[in-house]
Amino acid sequence: MNLEEDAIKNDLTYTLAHKDELLMNFYLKGKTNMEKASGEAPYAFVIPANGGDNADVTDMINNLQVGQHIEIHRLGQAAALGGRQFAAGDYVVRMDQPFGLTAKNLLSKQTYPPIKTPYDVAAWTYGLLRDVEVVPLADPLPGGLGLLPVSGAVPYAGTLTGVASNAYVVEHGSNNNLSVALLRLWDNPDMSVSQADAAFNAGGRSFPAGTFVVRTKVSNQNHNALKAVVEELGLVGYSVNAQELEGVQFAALQKPRLAVYARYAGDFSDTGEGWTRIRLDRAGWSYTRLHPAELAVMAPNAYDIIVATTTSSMGTAGYNALKAFVEAGGTLILQGSASRLPVDRVGSRRHRGA
Repeated sequence: MNLEEDAIKNDLTYTLAHKDELLMNFYLKGKTNMEKASGEAPYAFVIPANGGDNADVTDMINNLQVGQHIEIHRLGQAAALGGRQFAAGDYVVRMDQPFGLTAKNLLSKQTYPPIKTPYDVAAWTYGLLRDVEVVPLADPLPGGLGLLPVSGAVPYAGTLTGVASNAYVVEHGSNNNLSVALLRLWDNPDMSVSQADAAFNAGGRSFPAGTFVVRTKVSNQNHNALKAVVEELGLVGYSVNAQELEGVQFAALQKPRLAVYARYAGDFSDTGEGWTRIRLDRAGWSYTRLHPAELAVMAPNAYDIIVATTTSSMGTAGYNALKAFVEAGGTLILQGSASRLPVDRVGSRRHRGA
């Protein structure tokens, strides 16, 4: 039964016959949303341009625009709003727009229903999800703000401070672009990457444990190559002298051999695995799709990292292979239903007196 083709044909036929009515209804819906959204506080939200990692703020603004069709402006000048000072360039999301209710729902604090068990995976309070500051305004926006509409995707704006050096520090923020940066740095034979085991000071600044350090030969070419990566991905880096890092313990980072568990060779019904691979593909990670038969005979040191979103079809042989993999020092990342694997297995063995 060709249901999808029939459905789209019916939709197109109905749209053709009722195009004026549909267009008017869409207009009326936007008008009603605008009136309701702008009828009470908050009347707008301000998202400071420096209210989080540049990549996090940029991703949030672009998603609101492209994914949700929400109009966004930037302050044309510094302004005091809601008893707080904001800088020129900070983002403003007004509620008097057709998708104002969508913006209000996404950016307001979510109040979860008083039930014991969550009933859905969906959530909002978008600022918390992105780790970005979002400031609601209880009063209508005054005039004279010089608001400038944001049109098109906002590019990342990372910074690399300093001149060519033999060592650089890249801040370990909360955004996911660090993994993309790692891939590019690993591909550069002139650069090596390590991660600090403890807090340290360099270049007159303090950095927490987990901060990345890139070591390289002193050259303008290497400096510009790192600068391009940092700026393009919205990261923050500083050039330092390698001598400042003496006495600090660092763990060298190497490109890992990565595998993603898949139930069957031709099976794409595991949505968890599918979403995981989409994220890996977009970032540029290479990986092996590991199927049950291959997992069962896998050598414990065949991979550095294995990601699993389900344990379906894994069987005892697969579990034993993962157990040997972890005991040999491998990193096992379990998502979704697969996260119960260690507890269920250990619990069942204890119940049997093992």
